[in-house]
Amino acid sequence: MAATENWIRKQFGFLWNCPYQHVVVSLPQELRGIAKGARHEVLNAMTRIAADVLMAWALERGYRLGLVSFFHSFGENLQFHPHYHLLVSSGGLTEGLKWKTEKSPFPAAVLMERYRARMMSFMRELVRSGTVKSTVPTEGLLKQIGMAYKHWQFFVDKMTFGETNLLLYITRYVKRMIMSEKRIISWNSKDVTFMTKSGKVLVYTLTRFIHCITQHIPDKHFRLVRYYGFYANASRKVYLAASHWWTTIQKPVTKSTWQERQWRRLGYDPMVCHRCKMNLVLVTVCYGKKWIYWTWSQLLQINGVAQQLEL
Repeated sequence: MAATENWIRKQFGFLWNCPYQHVVVSLPQELRGIAKGARHEVLNAMTRIAADVLMAWALERGYRLGLVSFFHSFGENLQFHPHYHLLVSSGGLTEGLKWKTEKSPFPAAVLMERYRARMMSFMRELVRSGTVKSTVPTEGLLKQIGMAYKHWQFFVDKMTFGETNLLLYITRYVKRMIMSEKRIISWNSKDVTFMTKSGKVLVYTLTRFIHCITQHIPDKHFRLVRYYGFYANASRKVYLAASHWWTTIQKPVTKSTWQERQWRRLGYDPMVCHRCKMNLVLVTVCYGKKWIYWTWSQLLQINGVAQQLEL
């Protein structure tokens, strides 16, 4: 949790407090098998092409935008559902490094068509090159790509201004585990019973459960967070030269300490004695009961599930 908090604080100290639009891009279900057979190529192409489409549209309107993409690979039932959350500046920098505000939302239908066309072209070339590892023959894979023509998602959310809640939601999904251990209800040598985020109870065979978990482990050196436009490392000089237009979401801060985190949680400094006001010395940290000792009713209450579920 401390590492996650420090990473989020770093993002807040870097991103500008400007208007944003939230964009989500994903793959149709028919193409997820191809994505599994060429994970590195397909997943990299998804974010690169989505960013290229958005940046090209912005350049047509005379400005250069800033974009951060966050990769998520799983759905509620732990299925392989690769998608990217894109935090895109609603407006950007002109050639003269002046800020131009975008007053209208991104045209989702237009951008979806461009994204779909480029992704389908890329995947056809990928299949023909023999890069995809699959038991399905080449013609069958090409047919799957053709069947996925209509089912594409390019979701554009409403415009927000300095939306910290949205950024917290996205970043926490990037840094946290695939599923919290608190959601595992029971297990044995055959089955695993767990609760989904929405409160449904599912039972998977042990083999299926392990497969669902391990398929979301990212490849070595795979970047879950990527920066484009004036947020890219190659544009650091542009970012610094135009930083007078906006402040960051919060002032850059150092890593939080245990003392600071407890102060926020408790409302007082845990390293100062309440009676004599003397400074204390931290010797060790002792944690209370772990979640494995909690009852099922306590788990339901903690996860906000009001109704009783039939197991």
